[in-house]
Amino acid sequence: MDLLKPVISISILTILLLSIISPHHNLIFFGGERELYNVHDIGQKMNKNTFKIIKGIEKEGETIVNSDSLFSSRDTVPRSPDIGTCGKNLIMVYEITTKDHTADIAVQFSGNYGKSWSNIIVPRGPAVFGYPFEKTNQTKPSVSVDKDGHAICVFESDDNRSRLYMLEFPDIANPWRYRLSWLNLYTITNNILTYRIKNLHDLSVDISSDSRVIIAGVCDILNVSSNSELHDVPIILYSEDGNTFMALFDEDIPYRGLRNTTVSFDKGAFITYQMDDSGILCLYFPDGKPDDGWRDLEIENTDYTSYRNPSVCTWGDNVTIVFESFSYNNSDIVYLYSNDLGNSWLPGNVEVASTSMNERYPCVAFQRNRLIISFEKKHSLYITATVDLETWSDPEKINRDDKILYPYFGFSRFGEEYGIVWDCIEKGKQVIRFYDDGETIRNYNCADLRILDNFTFKNGRNGILEGIKSVLSIEIENAGAGDADSFMVGVYLKCRNKSRLIPISVSSIDGLRKGERIAAKLSLIRPNLKDLIEKLILFANADSIVIKVDPDNSIIEENESNNEMSIKVMYETLFPNFVWIKELVSKMTGSEDLKTKDLEKLVSNMID
Repeated sequence: MDLLKPVISISILTILLLSIISPHHNLIFFGGERELYNVHDIGQKMNKNTFKIIKGIEKEGETIVNSDSLFSSRDTVPRSPDIGTCGKNLIMVYEITTKDHTADIAVQFSGNYGKSWSNIIVPRGPAVFGYPFEKTNQTKPSVSVDKDGHAICVFESDDNRSRLYMLEFPDIANPWRYRLSWLNLYTITNNILTYRIKNLHDLSVDISSDSRVIIAGVCDILNVSSNSELHDVPIILYSEDGNTFMALFDEDIPYRGLRNTTVSFDKGAFITYQMDDSGILCLYFPDGKPDDGWRDLEIENTDYTSYRNPSVCTWGDNVTIVFESFSYNNSDIVYLYSNDLGNSWLPGNVEVASTSMNERYPCVAFQRNRLIISFEKKHSLYITATVDLETWSDPEKINRDDKILYPYFGFSRFGEEYGIVWDCIEKGKQVIRFYDDGETIRNYNCADLRILDNFTFKNGRNGILEGIKSVLSIEIENAGAGDADSFMVGVYLKCRNKSRLIPISVSSIDGLRKGERIAAKLSLIRPNLKDLIEKLILFANADSIVIKVDPDNSIIEENESNNEMSIKVMYETLFPNFVWIKELVSKMTGSEDLKTKDLEKLVSNMID
């Protein structure tokens, strides 16, 4: 889908940039000594003589979730989140700082569109290297998910700056299949020259619609053969299958001091960097294949305006780069757009994010057939969307009024299909937040689990429970338009003068197709004397039994209000031979000296 059909030719780009991107700047020079907006080398290819491709770099790895896996505590500080989405499954990665001031990568997943999240998983590092992450720092994660739900996360690690680590999630919702993999870039060769990749940082990853992988970042490159070294230059790692990679770099590239990498890969591959304080760089492969080398687009700062914090998104033949245009102590959000994979570009400004309010830190994505941009303004997070680059929706503030954003580059990231994550400060503490406008769930055929009115109490079959209604039989129906995956059913007791429900038992249901009903038998008492005595005393003070279907809200439903049923407790019905215990309990529970254990012992002696 093209956002805008007419695209300008390269020859008139600079003039249009002067008039469109900076409409409220007073000093504009056409062809004079000063130029407000400089674009150089658009679509130029690099020098093939200095461009290097090192093939055959094999990935190594091991599974990470086992009995030695670490789970984070509440004493950690989260930041720098990223998120990947595939249908109802989401994977979220972020950086945490622990009490000993080391940083690690934390992972959480959701199997229900972000409605609930897993425990936090923190990899310790490869066992083969002695779990090095326990003593080193892992920072700045970037994650991407392909159409089949396979996700990859890359991040910086000071364990070994010549080793590129990646977390792999073959099945997002199954942490037992998570892997930690790595590429050893300490010594790579093209059979003629030998190179050493060092100081890997500012990494970003994306997976194309046909599951090809591209990882971009910044590094130092030592030519071992000639003992010459380049610093802070771009490096790209490309794989057709996710297992064997090729490294791409240019020994004669003029760009230095690169950071803030973003990458987007679909039909073509596009990578953006911020160049220290000199402007923005975009390297790209229009056909998505790196063998012929990259093209580059450079946007240089001027005397009056600087450009920073780029973010890129490509889909089909379309590409959009958004970034900040900063001048006269105010920042606006501007863009470059192409509908022919970077052969020509249309510049413009995001009108609703080009005010005197200092809009910063843009991030761009293509979700639900619209271009969507997030940005920071006055310590709050806003999003705006467009379908034609001419009309933008009114910016929607998505963080709460009592929260402020954590102000640094990369505070927000979009998922592939929906959703956005960011970090903010709440009551002095840093937290990660996820947001989706609900449209994803509304367009999804949801299940609707409900408890039917018919229920029965049944006698237990075990000898000790004979004559006791120890089993509650209920019917659960899925009245929704979609199937339900496995879910839990919880039984609770509501006692007199107590607001907190007391859990009695929990059962698992494997799943329920739309329109299907199932009879669930819920155990109220375990077949042993100890539990029987506890329940005889507990039920004596109970008002009702409460049944909850999907108590942890793991299932997305059309109606969440019909998941609960309350049944009045009739002690005489449940325990017809033990009514005297209810009377005993009611007489003795008022005694200040009586403890529960004493009461249990008394009842046990009387039963024996």
